[in-house]
Amino acid sequence: MKTAVDAIFIGRDRRYNRRFAQMCGHYLVEPEACTPASRWEKGQVENQVGLVRERFFTPRLRFKTLEDLNGWLADKCVAYAKGLAIPNRASAQFRRCS
Repeated sequence: MKTAVDAIFIGRDRRYNRRFAQMCGHYLVEPEACTPASRWEKGQVENQVGLVRERFFTPRLRFKTLEDLNGWLADKCVAYAKGLAIPNRASAQFRRCS
């Protein structure tokens, strides 16, 4: 796939190409595009991915099944999220949404 976006509109509005839209539908992912000329947005996402990799997968762990991995990861993510403050909403609490 050369690019995921066919057209860029104002703000975060995009027209995604057919193959990318099919992939998002298959994996039940809602794409959220960065705004043009906002270099810091991409870096923030990459930093968060790096944080999760470092915090949860160092050292590299092994699991017998994918279900075991998913269960372990869900528990770790929930435990981590409970310790985070939500910006601008100090009274908000984390709730599991499964």
